[in-house]
Amino acid sequence: MSVDRLDELIAKDEIRDLLHAYCHASDRVDLELLEALFHADAELDYGVFQGGPKDFIRHCEATLPRFEGTSHTLSNITINVSGDTASSLSYITALHFNGSGDTGPFDMVGYARYVDYHQRRDGTWKIARRTVIYDWTTITDSTFKWPKSYIRNLGKRGPDDLACRIIPGAGLSRE
Repeated sequence: MSVDRLDELIAKDEIRDLLHAYCHASDRVDLELLEALFHADAELDYGVFQGGPKDFIRHCEATLPRFEGTSHTLSNITINVSGDTASSLSYITALHFNGSGDTGPFDMVGYARYVDYHQRRDGTWKIARRTVIYDWTTITDSTFKWPKSYIRNLGKRGPDDLACRIIPGAGLSRE
C-alpha cells in the first residue's frame, strides 16, 4: 500500500470520527464539543438556520432543550479526500422525542443528508461548510414513557450520561 493511499484512509477515518462526534455532541447537548467540530469561520446552512458555529450553538441552546432527547444516526457515508480538503455526504436519521409544543408533547423523525466540506488545518480535520438537505420528516403526538425497569440505564444529556461515566469523555476529543 502506498503512503498516499494510507494517508487517504487515515484522513477518511478521522473525518468519519468527526461526523460521529457531531451526532454524539448533539444528542448529549455537549455544546462545547459541538462548536469545536467546526472551523471558527465555517459556513452552515441548516435551512432553518444559516450562519457560523457560534450562531449555531446559540440556535442549539434555544431549540434542543425543548426535547427530552434526540438520537442522530449516520449511514451511507461517502468521503472524498484531496490533500488537506475533503467532501462528504452522510445520510442522517434524526429522532427528536418528547418535545414541548403548543398542543402537547410530540416526537419528530427526520431523514436528511449532510453535505460537508472539510479542511485539515494544523493537522486537525474539522467541518468548514455544511449544507443540510431534508428528505422527509414526520411529527406525531408523544405517548411513550419508559418502563420503570429501564430507568436505571436511561441516557442523559451532558456529562452525567452513563456512557460518559463508564468511558470518561466517551472517547471524544475536543481538539
